[in-house]
Amino acid sequence: MNDTPDTPAVSKLRRNPLVRLFSSIWLGITLLTLILTYACIFSALPQVRGALELTEMEAFSHWLFVLLIVLFTIALVTATCVRIHWNLLNAGVLTVHTGLLLLVGGSLLYFSTKIEGDVVLFSPRIEVV
Repeated sequence: MNDTPDTPAVSKLRRNPLVRLFSSIWLGITLLTLILTYACIFSALPQVRGALELTEMEAFSHWLFVLLIVLFTIALVTATCVRIHWNLLNAGVLTVHTGLLLLVGGSLLYFSTKIEGDVVLFSPRIEVV
């Protein structure tokens, strides 16, 4: 139960249907499941990417994947701000949410700076002079 009373502004915010939707735990779990399913299919099954004629870079820059990531981030931030009290008792939950946000930020940074292409690698040679 809530041990601290909500301010009128917070109570009004929690009654907003859009905030209630995005702070829903089930929405977050559903979005996370969809993200993981998408990532598993496109990274573990290169046949699927080949059938759709997508490279890995194109698959993970696709609008559907980006939309899922953005919706998950909005849901996670909303749920964290609206549903969780910021105290020492909830430090574990706040740490997990922070870790998930760092994963989202890291993946965005990785795929925005990634250069895709082929690199010629030569086997090492030893020359005796």
